[in-house]
Amino acid sequence: MKNNLLLLVLLFNLVSSKAQTWSIAADIPEAIRAGNAASYSKNGDGYLFIASGRNQDGIITTRHQKYELSSDIWTDLAPTPTPIIGASTAIVRDTLYLIGGLVTTPGSAIRKVRKYSINENTWSDARDFPINIVDSDAVAYQDSLIYVAAGYSNRVRVFNTITNTWRLATSFPTTQTLSWGALTLVGNKLIYMCGATGFQSSNYFNTVRIGTIDQNNRANITWTLGTPFPGNTRTFFDAHPWGNGIIMSGGSTDNTFETHSDECYYYDVDTDTWHQLPSKPTAWLTGNSGSVQMGNTWKLICSSGYQSPNYLYSTEIYTDDDVLAIEIPKASASVLQLMPNPAQDLLHLKMQGKPKQVTVYDVIGKKIEVRRIDDETLNVSILPAGVYWIQVIDDRQILVSGKFIKQ
Repeated sequence: MKNNLLLLVLLFNLVSSKAQTWSIAADIPEAIRAGNAASYSKNGDGYLFIASGRNQDGIITTRHQKYELSSDIWTDLAPTPTPIIGASTAIVRDTLYLIGGLVTTPGSAIRKVRKYSINENTWSDARDFPINIVDSDAVAYQDSLIYVAAGYSNRVRVFNTITNTWRLATSFPTTQTLSWGALTLVGNKLIYMCGATGFQSSNYFNTVRIGTIDQNNRANITWTLGTPFPGNTRTFFDAHPWGNGIIMSGGSTDNTFETHSDECYYYDVDTDTWHQLPSKPTAWLTGNSGSVQMGNTWKLICSSGYQSPNYLYSTEIYTDDDVLAIEIPKASASVLQLMPNPAQDLLHLKMQGKPKQVTVYDVIGKKIEVRRIDDETLNVSILPAGVYWIQVIDDRQILVSGKFIKQ
């Protein structure tokens, strides 16, 4: 038993050390804060788009910049039709959407929805948002929908890019207005974390709201509360998909532009747990970021932003070659044994406690459906040959993990 525990501890530490790397990439040509940013993966490559935003001269520019991971090169794209700041962004298939925002500051929020064809490098208009909106957040869902949340309200709306129509979805279960938090998506779950009641309001939160999307009616969302965010960041940051969870970096700790942060955290949605990651090299807020998956690797691209009193030009990339390593505990009083390993048909779980929640993942972090024969036996016969990770929460709420090979 002692040898097994030592082996697991060594394995977990080895995998964890492999996963946590920040690197420095090419500086952005024009420094931008609060740009309208979105990330995009295609053909094994990753990209970050930053459309418009405020430049170092305090001007809302129409410049549209794209970063390509494989070449580490920035290029200029077709400018936005008007200057825009505070829009929410999402990419569906090969189209980038900018929703609402401001064209001047100070100014009034707009309803306009712009869309950019990545393949054709052209801009056009989509159906206007139902109301004027600014400082909201958006995420793409499946292959045709966009959810837009907050923006000085508790409302959530969903846009069908095929029918070009908006409809109201289930609101956040609060009467408070929300803005400046971060909305992202994992599987069928929307996650909105932190935020404030208004711009530079002293009323800000560490709350994590999880909304499960109804597959029969995608405007129906069941909202619950997750474990509160354990860090200090509250506003002026983004969060993005990351394996089986989400990743965030930086922001303001008191909803002002003076308290920039270098925090970086991962949230595992299934286990409702937070994990602190290595800090971003440069503290920032109102930055531009996005996550991309390239094969078995996830990358978080962070570019430009603001660190009072300076605009940033740096591009910093966090790389994780094994996202699941973040989810594996460094050590545990309970040891998980998987037999036989390699397995062909049945996999037996041997541990001190009684297995309750069992989750299986492939090497890129995708959750795999596996039928349980009983509490301690899984049918893995339908799995393709390969390496898999398994997480088990026992009846004492102890989390243990292991790796098995399917022959």
